Amino acid sequence: MYHYLLNLLVFQFHVVTLQYFMDECSMWEVIDLIEGIKWMDRNTWEQTRLQSYLTVQVNSKNKLTPSDLIHFPWDEGIDNTDHDTEISNEDIQRLKALGKKWVSGYTTHEI
Repeated sequence: MYHYLLNLLVFQFHVVTLQYFMDECSMWEVIDLIEGIKWMDRNTWEQTRLQSYLTVQVNSKNKLTPSDLIHFPWDEGIDNTDHDTEISNEDIQRLKALGKKWVSGYTTHEI
């Protein structure tokens, strides 16, 4: 598994350097990087879709849209995520208390 992740992140997609992967990269970073790979070449894919659309639309009598030809995950919008992003009132209160605790530990010159 480690070899596969190394190959994927360092050699295939060039997301991180070999030194960073071996010495500093934590497992949660690896998970985030793996999940983000599908977004890496977004500009290139959009360019390809536009070129395809122009070629097909010129040669078609039907009215098409670029998303009719190729459909990408980001077409649904930013709200289409794999995880729940709601925060409860208890979490808000807990985070406010934690923030006050951190701020009270500093003098006004340090903030």
